[in-house]
Amino acid sequence: MARISREREEASRRLAKSRDVMAWQREMAQLDLEEQAARDPVERGQLVSSEIVAYLRSLPSLWADSGPDGRQALATALFARTDVVGFERMEYELTPDAIELGLGDALPAVFEIMKEREFGRGERDGPSLTQQPGSFLLINRTPARERSQESA
Repeated sequence: MARISREREEASRRLAKSRDVMAWQREMAQLDLEEQAARDPVERGQLVSSEIVAYLRSLPSLWADSGPDGRQALATALFARTDVVGFERMEYELTPDAIELGLGDALPAVFEIMKEREFGRGERDGPSLTQQPGSFLLINRTPARERSQESA
C-alpha cells in the first residue's frame, strides 16, 4: 500500500510537468487495480484441522478404489521422497503442495504402527510369548523449517 501511495504521488508530479492527462489516468487506473488486489483477502490453500483429519481418514478408501495410475498419482502428490527399509520403517518427505495443505503439521514426526506377527501353522489363537508384536515406523523427514514456515 505504501508503494502504491508513493507511485500515485510520483504520477501526480509527472502530470504537473508533462500535462499528459491520458498517461496519468492510465497509471492511476492501474494503481487502482493494484490497490484493490492488495486489499482483497488472499485465498490460501491451508486446510483447517477437521478437513485434514477427514482427508487423512479418506485416504485408505481412496487408495483401495484407485488403480495403479491413481495410486501413483496420489503418492506423487503427497511424497517428494520415500525410503523404505524392509518391513520395519518408511522415511518420507512431503511435497510442497502437501506441506501447503497443512499435512506437514498434521502428520507426526514419527508414527508407530503395531502389527501382529503371524507365524506357525495357525494352531494357536495368538502369538507365543516369544513372538512379540512387531511395529512399522513412519518417519517424517520433511525439513522442520518447511513444516513450520508454512504454518506461520
